[in-house]
Amino acid sequence: MGRKMQALEAFRAAAEIRLRGSLSRWAVWALIRSGQVNDELGLREEALRDYQRAAAEPDHWHFRRLAQAGLEKPFKADFPGPILPP
Repeated sequence: MGRKMQALEAFRAAAEIRLRGSLSRWAVWALIRSGQVNDELGLREEALRDYQRAAAEPDHWHFRRLAQAGLEKPFKADFPGPILPP
């Protein structure tokens, strides 16, 4: 829809949601999505911080592979579609 900055703000807010002291599943997912949006905006350093933070979390939901894919190379959107590693 072209509202990347609005999406980025929402993902950043969601990335701070904690459940019993740890980041929630959706917070880790939001970190990855935030990294992807940052990559699309050309903000690679910020994207790397998001991916690193997501990768450092316990891998309860099997999102680490997505975070590591973002660390290896910048995300390129392939819309429409789910977030999947390259």
